[in-house]
Amino acid sequence: MLFFMYDFDLKHSNISNSLFVPNMLVFITSIGINIGAGNILNPLNFSLRKFINPKKIKESYGDYVGYIEEKKLDNKNVWFLSLASFTLLLVAYLFTII
Repeated sequence: MLFFMYDFDLKHSNISNSLFVPNMLVFITSIGINIGAGNILNPLNFSLRKFINPKKIKESYGDYVGYIEEKKLDNKNVWFLSLASFTLLLVAYLFTII
């Protein structure tokens, strides 16, 4: 981003902007994944799948509790992404102070 938008101009403000904008998007997304914001759609997803193909859902998951147990995610890598993104946001802030 730095090279395309700022024509290789390595000023502190340009470096800060090129670090801040993409990392803010990554940070907000990773926080949303960590708090489980996508799980709000699980009941709708289960209902639609059960409506479309009830026999397959009953054989695969049994009921909604089995479906939720199958869909649980391990967020260890996402926490690392949040930490790395937050660190880069701090670096971008430090470039604005300099």
